[in-house]
Amino acid sequence: MATDRIFCRFTRSDAPFSIHELPSEDICLSAFLIFSPPGDPKQVLVGQMNPEAPWDHFAGLAREEVELNEGRWVLPASHLLFGEGPNHAATRILHEQLGNLSATWDPPILDSQFYMPRSQRTKHWDLQFIYRGRLASSRLPSLHPWKRLRLVDLAKAAPSEFGRSHEDILTTLGLPADVSSELAEP
Repeated sequence: MATDRIFCRFTRSDAPFSIHELPSEDICLSAFLIFSPPGDPKQVLVGQMNPEAPWDHFAGLAREEVELNEGRWVLPASHLLFGEGPNHAATRILHEQLGNLSATWDPPILDSQFYMPRSQRTKHWDLQFIYRGRLASSRLPSLHPWKRLRLVDLAKAAPSEFGRSHEDILTTLGLPADVSSELAEP
């Protein structure tokens, strides 16, 4: 007996058990970089977006989205480009948003959330590739495309200080709660 389930297989062909038209819900595929200095996983690199920088090109963000989150901390992140793999996206984010920053990261943690955003009337589905890594040094890159870029102590930062729901990404990793065992030095 054939199943009545519809799988997340988006296709224009007549393949069974697939979605043949775009759903009414929004779907985003994104990559996030979460960097900490060696030996201090409670510190995380975040920035405040420079509204003059081309965030439409770097992350697929409209000017209104950047202005809405002005003055709040966000993680280096981007929607994936159409046809781009998450590892390539992570490297692109590193180069475009953090320049010559020297860092290493672990394989991505995959997270998915389906929810109703406060500002919308339809549900939203996020598929997120989260890269947790270590900075090679405490020297931070130049500011462009950031207004401010710094290491924030998650034990002292309030969720309201973060924009674009990036505090949810940190919570997915169990941060700021007991991160003392995370990223142990090899």
